[in-house]
Amino acid sequence: MSTVSNSNLSPHAATPDTQPLQSYQVSIVQNSPPAEIPNVLKILLAKWKSLKGFRTYATSLLIGDGSGVSIFERSKTGINLFDMIIDHVSSNELISFTKALLIAFSTINLDLCYLPYTLTWWISMYTSSTWPEFQKKLEPKIVDMHLGRLMSSSAIELVTNVTVLLVGERLLSELNAEIAKHPSRNDTMQNMPNQRLCRQYMAILEEFQSRDLKVDLTWRSHALNH
Repeated sequence: MSTVSNSNLSPHAATPDTQPLQSYQVSIVQNSPPAEIPNVLKILLAKWKSLKGFRTYATSLLIGDGSGVSIFERSKTGINLFDMIIDHVSSNELISFTKALLIAFSTINLDLCYLPYTLTWWISMYTSSTWPEFQKKLEPKIVDMHLGRLMSSSAIELVTNVTVLLVGERLLSELNAEIAKHPSRNDTMQNMPNQRLCRQYMAILEEFQSRDLKVDLTWRSHALNH
């Protein structure tokens, strides 16, 4: 087993201080790749790289197209897609590919057909409207209840870290826009929206740092200007 850090991860930041700027990285324990890549992953990678039909094919796997791959529920083969990714996708593509895959999964129409309860939970977590709401759904016991029976600990780490990045980046963007509407000079003892929003902003950056996620330092510069 070896520790893999991904250089293609979209950047985001650390807390503002007087220390030099740092980059944070996602570390995933990645198995040595076997020689043969499973066909379903081979197709996904080809479509991702060609930008042709990736989302359609990815979402078809969720509603059961006979591939037999496990994603958010068990399959007869017992092989989970995220474990395939850990085993076969190169370290420099690991995070960017998983990001694209999870974004594709997030577009599934929940009303079209039966979907596994774990997928419904993950989409609910992915679409959290606030950081505190997201953190409640990300509690280790809840994550393990849903994912622990489906995939390895390395695959769980991959899924949760990439989800943190995707949700965190979206909420940082929304918070940054809201903070701009509420200058700190307008805060009063009774109404302090700027401080409340800034605390949420910094909590996301601290989560990135605690997970050693490599993120865009632009978010740090925004924090310094709040």
